[in-house]
Amino acid sequence: MSKRDDPVNGEFVLHEVSPESPLFEQTVALADSNREFLGIMSRVAWRDYAARRGLIAATASTPGGGERVVGLVSFRRGKHRAALAHLAVANEARDRGLARLLVGEVARRTEDLSGVLVRCRRDFPARELWPKLDFVPRGEQPGRGKEPHIITWWWLDHGHPDLFALDETSASGVPVVLDANVFIDLYSDDANADALLTQSALDEAQESGAVLMVTPELPREP
Repeated sequence: MSKRDDPVNGEFVLHEVSPESPLFEQTVALADSNREFLGIMSRVAWRDYAARRGLIAATASTPGGGERVVGLVSFRRGKHRAALAHLAVANEARDRGLARLLVGEVARRTEDLSGVLVRCRRDFPARELWPKLDFVPRGEQPGRGKEPHIITWWWLDHGHPDLFALDETSASGVPVVLDANVFIDLYSDDANADALLTQSALDEAQESGAVLMVTPELPREP
């Protein structure tokens, strides 16, 4: 069975969809109807999201007393951040705040992490949505498809203090500016040797009184 949360604004109900949930097939069907923008996913891949507790569905009541899936969001948790993978709202449920409710649920479930990252093609209609949901662009890169396109990285910050939330008024010591490669090592979900060495070196630098800083250009790095 799916795990039901409290009804939202009396109209929608959010569910954590497990692989065994009776809502699983409805949720996948909604995703399939939006494959132009979400891509094609196998049932195995969707079951993996569900098994990892990363598939949320929104339902609305039907005239017959049942419930119909009208929205979905999928996401994955990393060591430091979450990645939002899919977001879809049925035509009949649009312009009623459902996308914000679904993204807000992901934010609530990942509030212990630094934030939520989503990658979206710049030519997709959703590019207009992310700023309305409080995401900010953090960079772009070429896509991997046959046709050339640009992927924008959008970031929803959870507001946790980190190395880059430095109060300039209290800064003292030797300033050390971090470039994009160091930043990637710090926030990489892959604990490879380079990342571990970078993190160890920065720990030693901080212990010796260094002040870690970034430049305004960093968010625009690909």
